[in-house]
Amino acid sequence: MRLEAMFPLPLGVATNPSAAEDLASVLGFLGGEGRRFVTNESNLTYDEFRLHLQPCMTGLRRFFEESITTFVGGLGYKIPAIEITQCWLNVNRPGDRHHRHHHPNSFVSGVYYLEAPPECGSIIFHRPWVLEVEPDRASPSPFTSDVVEQAPQPGLLLLFPSRIEHSVTANRSNLARMSVSFNTRLRGRIGTHLHEIDFG
Repeated sequence: MRLEAMFPLPLGVATNPSAAEDLASVLGFLGGEGRRFVTNESNLTYDEFRLHLQPCMTGLRRFFEESITTFVGGLGYKIPAIEITQCWLNVNRPGDRHHRHHHPNSFVSGVYYLEAPPECGSIIFHRPWVLEVEPDRASPSPFTSDVVEQAPQPGLLLLFPSRIEHSVTANRSNLARMSVSFNTRLRGRIGTHLHEIDFG
């Protein structure tokens, strides 16, 4: 018998060819005076949520925008435009983790890893529905798994539907893990006839 997935959920994976240069640019910005981090439940975040507008992010922003366009087009959507709305820096110190959450009021979200030492914590994507009956699992498969785990790597970008709940496991290394996250919104007229909406 052939098994087919009826409603698969997409995960976009891309690698930044300019990761080293973009890391140096962001670290140079963070080393400036007046930079402030705040506690975000169980990790730290830089208290600027429009990081993508900073000059240090020019290269990364271009990489993000090109990847988002490729991701959305690859899914088969016809969208006039999509833009980044919020962008922020996460720092997971040794022992830090991140709670289970999703990103409301966003279409596609992303996380990009600036620094990711071994054992620094994986991102976990949680299945968005429950099974009516849950028999014991003979073996893991896309049809039986409750989670999908993705290990971070420096220069790696992950794109996913913003509604998908995700979390981050504890950083078991002796070094900090540093990542950039972002949200997006649609622009222009979406849909047709009675279902049309103008996102401006």
